[in-house]
Amino acid sequence: MGIGDWGLGIGDWGLGPIPNAQSPIPNPQSPIPNPQKIFFQIILNKLILKIIHKLYIYKTLLYKLLFTMMN
Repeated sequence: MGIGDWGLGIGDWGLGPIPNAQSPIPNPQSPIPNPQKIFFQIILNKLILKIIHKLYIYKTLLYKLLFTMMN
């Protein structure tokens, strides 16, 4: 078994003085959330909800129009 092997778990876990860039074991640190990405996602979600709501309103109006035409 060599450096960075999964069997013995001796890869780069951030415990040594120099991290091993060749290690296939992922760094266990969690990513820091980007505030701009979160803000963009909130704006995009609101826009999508508005579009879905308008489509629902148009569908309802279309059904009412077709129903009145058939009677």
